[in-house]
Amino acid sequence: AVGVRTDGQTNRFKFKATKNGYVTVSFADFNGKVTLLNSKKKAISDKISVNTGSSYGSAATKRAVFGVKKGQTYYIKTEASSYKPSAYQIKYKQTAITDKSGAKRSKALNMKKNKTYKGVATAGYSTNDWYKIKLTKKQVLNLYVKMDGSDKMALTIYNSRGRKIDGTTLYRSSAFGETQKFYSATLGGKRTKWSKGTYYVKISTTSKKDSGYYTLKWK
Repeated sequence: AVGVRTDGQTNRFKFKATKNGYVTVSFADFNGKVTLLNSKKKAISDKISVNTGSSYGSAATKRAVFGVKKGQTYYIKTEASSYKPSAYQIKYKQTAITDKSGAKRSKALNMKKNKTYKGVATAGYSTNDWYKIKLTKKQVLNLYVKMDGSDKMALTIYNSRGRKIDGTTLYRSSAFGETQKFYSATLGGKRTKWSKGTYYVKISTTSKKDSGYYTLKWK
């Protein structure tokens, strides 16, 4: 589709999600903010900054990614911030994700070593995805995670009794096309071995306006 960009110009583009997963909205010749709206034209995401003209920004700043639910109608709202009137191009692509994570700790999905798992955070909903890791011996626990979509999500690790023992924040700006590596840093920042046993990993959003997708693997 084509829109007009001039300072303060607002456009809305309507689409219906045909899959559970995420939608990638990409642009050409656009500088401004992008927001996902629900069928009632209410914002269900924060404003995402997009600048396709910058050669210094990361790939994550050149498009927006939102988690969507099959069958629901959405609007993509653009707010241009260019003083020079011109046209821009916008297109979107839907990608399906089958999220098998548990909704609570007791239903956590058992993660196999070296296998990649995918999950989605749907815009307008709170996300608390649970996974379970079983260590058969004392070892360093390496987690490899990539997140794309909202500004940030949280990764938290719990022991078998449900007590938080570690965690980190996942940021959109450093996630696209890259893999964040996370491991135990509980003893002065040094890599430490985790005791044999069961651990739980939770991926969560900080608000209902956070959305997107992630991949998770351990070894």
